[in-house]
Amino acid sequence: MNDLVSVVIPAYNAENTIIECLKSVKEQTYTNLEVIVINDGSKDNTAGILETYKKENKDFPLIIYTIKNSGPATARNIGIKHSRGKYIAFLDSDDKWLPTKIEKQIYYLEKYPEINLLGCDYTIGKSSRIDKDGIMFISKRQLLFKNPFPTPCVILRKQIIQDNLYFSEGKKFSEDYFLWLNIAFNNHKCAKLHEKLTILDDKPTYGHKGLSSRLWDMEKGELSNYKYLYDNSKISLGLFSRAAIFSLLKFCKRIILTHIRKFIK
Repeated sequence: MNDLVSVVIPAYNAENTIIECLKSVKEQTYTNLEVIVINDGSKDNTAGILETYKKENKDFPLIIYTIKNSGPATARNIGIKHSRGKYIAFLDSDDKWLPTKIEKQIYYLEKYPEINLLGCDYTIGKSSRIDKDGIMFISKRQLLFKNPFPTPCVILRKQIIQDNLYFSEGKKFSEDYFLWLNIAFNNHKCAKLHEKLTILDDKPTYGHKGLSSRLWDMEKGELSNYKYLYDNSKISLGLFSRAAIFSLLKFCKRIILTHIRKFIK
């Protein structure tokens, strides 16, 4: 079976990274793809670079939408709504995939039809192939206490979008985690492939390029996800409290590590 996979890529001021991102998609061993790039109101030459790349790579199924700057959640939702694939895979404009990423994830999605969201392991900055075998199912409770799904690692079945599950527009922080939690707590199975198939931009997952000063905003985004689940009777007050306390403890650890990084530079 060779079902269509829609690749959704939001791009904002991505002139320095978007070509390498697209090359990593073009080099996929799984070839039945449509690639939807949403130019999110870029102020640099992202739009021109995308149009040139499309003209020079006519065999590459690239679809470009340009919108006013609205944030990655809105951009991804537009990509989802225009997608035609049975599966939707997400990638960010400054990240890349290893060539077998989609092929291996599709293999497991077909092997385990009960899985509706599948992630994978990743490296930061460069490829490092130290992998384990197989997959691990992620329970709702596990996901509540830890998000193991960076957005560029995720592929999902489009059919679950019929449950009106989208990224939370207007939410600036933890909007991807919000969607994953809603998928899990609407009783869709989630799993993670133990193989490093995504290369994230050369940065830590927090405390980078000004994010250290916005860690509290990131924390509030995570806490608001838990409150949403509680307000909609998806979790009990006790579970909400435990998840919130654990999240705050992680926040304190991040603050300490961020200051340590600054001190040792």
